[in-house]
Amino acid sequence: DVALYLNGSAISNETITLTDTDTAVVSGSKTVLVTTTADNSTLSLYNTSAQTLTVNGAAITVLRLA
Repeated sequence: DVALYLNGSAISNETITLTDTDTAVVSGSKTVLVTTTADNSTLSLYNTSAQTLTVNGAAITVLRLA
């Protein structure tokens, strides 16, 4: 599983579950709405599983609404 964190803390119910395949190539995606009042917030992805995870590409796209 890969979890989305805001300022070092897990965001509740925002985990992406990745399922293994025969080729061990997996993909996953999720759209979330995160609300924060701080101007200097940090979003991060963390591997929360007990297995090693090699990421070939990951992205977080942010749109700030004023």
